Amino acid sequence: MLQFLTQPEEQYSIPEQCQMVIEGGCGWIQLHLPDTDEVYIRELANQLIPLCRESSAFLMLENRPELARELGLHGVHITFDSGLDAIKLREEFGPEAIIGVDVTSTDDIMKYQNADIDYLTLPASISDTSKSVIAMSAQQAGNRLPLVFQGSYYIADVLKPFMSNAAGVCTGAHILTAPDPAGYTQEFIKALSER
Repeated sequence: MLQFLTQPEEQYSIPEQCQMVIEGGCGWIQLHLPDTDEVYIRELANQLIPLCRESSAFLMLENRPELARELGLHGVHITFDSGLDAIKLREEFGPEAIIGVDVTSTDDIMKYQNADIDYLTLPASISDTSKSVIAMSAQQAGNRLPLVFQGSYYIADVLKPFMSNAAGVCTGAHILTAPDPAGYTQEFIKALSER
């Protein structure tokens, strides 16, 4: 599974970023918009919702559950520093919404085993070595939830041993710096499926 994490608007606008990765076959967009006002997010959602609907791609918003629900997005991703309670959010959102949560330890991972959470993410702030150790420890402890590694990854990183316990990757920057972002996305997804 490849989750595309939107990047600050430099070379490409966020709608352009999403269009390219969707053309490359990505079915999961995570809107990373810290400190962005609601007016802009609403305008952006009006552009992205039809694009994602047409391609059957999931569209998630970080740390703004009420806005995500109001806009009719697929769900919300909760970062480890947000202070939000993912278990309580599930009660509020109901069973249809996708809820993902950042975790930073094996204990974090295991506390969600009996909660209705869809996936867990080891964030970019954790080293790849630590991600591997945490993921292996959680697997040995009986983790049943998909574990996503977030970071600034290239395609070649997918094949490295530290990725062996990852169900997916959440990334964005290197996709956008490729000469052909749509083609690079396609190659990234192929590498993930073949490992």
